Amino acid sequence: METQQIQQLIDMAQGGITKMAETMGVAVPQLWEILMKQQYVHAVGDAIWVFVGAVSAYAIYKLVKWAKKQEDLEEGIVFVFGGILILTIFVGLGLADLYCGLAHLINPEYYAIKDIAEFINPN
Repeated sequence: METQQIQQLIDMAQGGITKMAETMGVAVPQLWEILMKQQYVHAVGDAIWVFVGAVSAYAIYKLVKWAKKQEDLEEGIVFVFGGILILTIFVGLGLADLYCGLAHLINPEYYAIKDIAEFINPN
């Protein structure tokens, strides 16, 4: 990327921050602080969903294990396959939320800038 293009992006970001700050009625440094805190809030929210997913996955695992021990084989098989499907979904969603939460926690500046870019150009 050329220096001129980089400078244009920086100017757009600065203009977007100023515009966003004016819309919210706060100063630019306060807006940046708010955006940074929001990234941490997002990460904590994702962590809560990961916890809920893990607890749900464990409960489904225990139910599937219990269903395998039941004597009625037909219902047990349906329950086991259904449980494994739901368990897979919970684990997949939990891992996705874990990734997003860690990303917001490790690099909150990037996501703050991304929020500003979405505010400037909401396409």
